[in-house]
Amino acid sequence: MRLVESKFAAWLRAKPPAEIVGENRDCHSCPIANYYSEATGNDLVIFDRWGDYFGDRGGGGRRLPAWAQYFVRTVDSDENGQITAGRALAILAE
Repeated sequence: MRLVESKFAAWLRAKPPAEIVGENRDCHSCPIANYYSEATGNDLVIFDRWGDYFGDRGGGGRRLPAWAQYFVRTVDSDENGQITAGRALAILAE
């Protein structure tokens, strides 16, 4: 499945704003990884390699699209470990 920003945003908007949708600095619990898992039933591991973020479904990694790179970088620098749907939407709007 290709990561599409509008589909990720729709997933976030379908959740209550205070619902925890992921955690920062956790390759298995990033909001994008949780979205992917819910949408496909498969795991996606998000990892950083030389300043770029990649998603691995078990066969190597693919570089995340630019919007997802920004999103993950911002989530990882968030001081609050848990990311709510509202916060995730605010990051996407930046």
